[in-house]
Amino acid sequence: MTDAQHLSEPPEEGRVSEKAPLWKRLLPIVFGLAVVVFLFGWVLPQFIDYEAVFRAIGTISALEWVILIVVALLRFIPEGWVYMAAQPGLSIGQGTQLFLVSETLTNIPPGGLDLVARYQ
Repeated sequence: MTDAQHLSEPPEEGRVSEKAPLWKRLLPIVFGLAVVVFLFGWVLPQFIDYEAVFRAIGTISALEWVILIVVALLRFIPEGWVYMAAQPGLSIGQGTQLFLVSETLTNIPPGGLDLVARYQ
C-alpha cells in the first residue's frame, strides 16, 4: 500500500459500526427517562406541592399565555447571538440550537453536562 492510499483510508479503530446493538441505542434514552422520573417523581415532590403549581398555572389568562410564549421565543435570538460571538463561524440557527441543547443539559440531568455540548 502506498502512502497516498494509506492516508486516504480512515483508521480501522475509529470506524463506527453500521448499526449499534439495540441496547446501546436505547441505553441513553432509558437513562435519561430514569433521571427525569427520579427528579420529578421523588426529589421535587419533597420540596414542591404539585397541586399548588397546577392551580397557579390554571389561573393564567389566555393573554398572559400569549405574552409568556412570545417572550420565551424572542429570548432565543439574543442567546443565539451570544453563541455566535463566543464561537466564530456559527450561524444564528446553529447558535440558537447550541443554546437550546446546552440549556436542556443544564436543566434536566444533574452535573455539568452542558459543558460537553458547549465546548465539543
